[in-house]
Amino acid sequence: AILPVASSCYGRMYVVKAFTNGESNSLNLVTDGTDTIDGQDDPTIPVTTPHTFTLQSDGDQWWVIQGQLNP
Repeated sequence: AILPVASSCYGRMYVVKAFTNGESNSLNLVTDGTDTIDGQDDPTIPVTTPHTFTLQSDGDQWWVIQGQLNP
């Protein structure tokens, strides 16, 4: 998933649902430029069980405000 530039969408939230078909999968979150998600640059999230998390922009970076990237 490619996120927009955090500075262009202050306060915007995205709910991400990561699911698996029983195999080992991963979800790649791509940020723009120097944007990060909870301090991580373009994290790859292993998905072994379904889970949901919410991201929010503070106008500078992206933050996980509900759930966890790696439960």
